[in-house]
Amino acid sequence: MEQLTAASVRLQQTADLFQHGAEKINDLFLRFPPDMITTHTVGPDGTYPDLEAAWLAIKDVPIFGKLVLKVLPDHPDIDKRVVIGPHAYASNLSIEGEPGNPSAVRLTILDSAGDPPSRRLANGIEVSGMVGMRLNGIKFVGSGAGSNAVGLSIFDGSYILSDEGTVEFEGVNLGVFAKGGVWDTKGVKSVGCDSVVYAEDGGVVLMNDSDLTGNGPDAGAGLRANGSGHIDAGNTRFAQFRIAAIAAAGGTVDAIHHQAEDCWMGMCAKGGTVTCGGDGAGSAKAVRCQFGYYGEEAGQMRAEGVTAENCRQAAYATGNSSLKMNNTRIIENNTALVPNYASTAYFFEAIYYAFIETGGTTYQHQRSSSYRTRATANGYIV
Repeated sequence: MEQLTAASVRLQQTADLFQHGAEKINDLFLRFPPDMITTHTVGPDGTYPDLEAAWLAIKDVPIFGKLVLKVLPDHPDIDKRVVIGPHAYASNLSIEGEPGNPSAVRLTILDSAGDPPSRRLANGIEVSGMVGMRLNGIKFVGSGAGSNAVGLSIFDGSYILSDEGTVEFEGVNLGVFAKGGVWDTKGVKSVGCDSVVYAEDGGVVLMNDSDLTGNGPDAGAGLRANGSGHIDAGNTRFAQFRIAAIAAAGGTVDAIHHQAEDCWMGMCAKGGTVTCGGDGAGSAKAVRCQFGYYGEEAGQMRAEGVTAENCRQAAYATGNSSLKMNNTRIIENNTALVPNYASTAYFFEAIYYAFIETGGTTYQHQRSSSYRTRATANGYIV
């Protein structure tokens, strides 16, 4: 009987503990409901003077509801790397300027000491281990041509979300560097940047419907996926880059329905895989490029249904690369617009065991028809 009584007491004590715990949890939800929003301003006259100070204040504190770090237009320049993360409550944190007008909050990243690109990751904002953090309404600004600044670095399992059209880049050497982290957004804009995105070693950037302008056909790649890096950039416009997008050393780029204008090279598969096809009627095209589509180092490209308009060469493949370019549309309506125009340049050229498929291609051009295709040194065109 005494044993039964003791067991009954322990059972009642356990029930009391559960009841007490439930009351505490309920009290937390009452005091910190999931939809509660707390806003701290970040700038000289804000709650915190800068982003680094804001992070130091919250890095060890649980975040209940939603915490917004509101970046003010007068946020001081960033002259070193500001590291944010990790945080167990990252999904409750949002860093934002003016989501409806990113240009209103220009977050200036100063050049770091040393020559680019070796020192470029010594500045900007780095997020690490931040799963579900939001970033909206900010334009990352550098010093323009010759800058070695990087805007945003995403590392170590971070998953950063940005609403469509709320993040922009201007005058930086590199907009986003993703290594082992993910940036999920749409509608990115860039002006005067050497490169916009570099993804490697598990880095993933989803950025369809973007509009990217570089620093001219002698500087940088708009997008670069390296190793196991991946970039989604469908329906994206590229202009004024040395290379619009490149997949290197196993990286992958998906850029269907793209438009590459005034670049030295449009799409490039250099040991990686590029998917960039179109509808055969102009939804995917390279315009006024030295090379519209290029493959080397066993790169693979699926570019069926693209248009090459006023390009010196529509496609060039070398070094065991393979380009699927069936149903390409060749348009040459003004040789004055063709970079380094030569009447003896071939629209399709394959050398050194490279392979190009050109079935269903149509030609509207001013060169002799004998200069449509050339395969030499064990290159192959069908």
